[in-house]
Amino acid sequence: MFMNKKIFWNLLTFMMVAMLSVCFVSCGGDDDDKQGSIPDTNPSSIIGSWVKIYEKEIKYTLTNGNWVKTSENEENGNGQSALYFGADGMYCKMYLNYDGSWKKGTMSSYSIHGNNLIISSSSTMSPSTKSRTFSISGTVLEIIETELDGYEKEEEIERYRKI
Repeated sequence: MFMNKKIFWNLLTFMMVAMLSVCFVSCGGDDDDKQGSIPDTNPSSIIGSWVKIYEKEIKYTLTNGNWVKTSENEENGNGQSALYFGADGMYCKMYLNYDGSWKKGTMSSYSIHGNNLIISSSSTMSPSTKSRTFSISGTVLEIIETELDGYEKEEEIERYRKI
């Protein structure tokens, strides 16, 4: 009888460990901002407020017909700035005040064509050409802004999390 009781407890312990293992595996992390998910470029997906979480700036110079990387700067977005995209086509940048409230910048308009994000600018002083593309993966918005200015090119990659 003692042997049967020992086998019973060993079997019960084994089953409990197996059940807990399954629970830990099935309760994995949040898949909302998983890198492997299919990017979304649906215009309505961008509507809302997005806080900056990441920024990378890469500069290139045109040398012998090829773009050569001259510098790269990468940093966390630290949540100090955000973007707002309204359903009415209005756009603005927002900045975090010391009291924790958001200060809105100048309102302008935006439109989306495919994965191209067009933000109207009241400034016509710069002869350079800027283009922006966007994609949304889960709760993360990525905007890539490319600026060409003669023999120089600057690429800025910004990532935002929906708030």
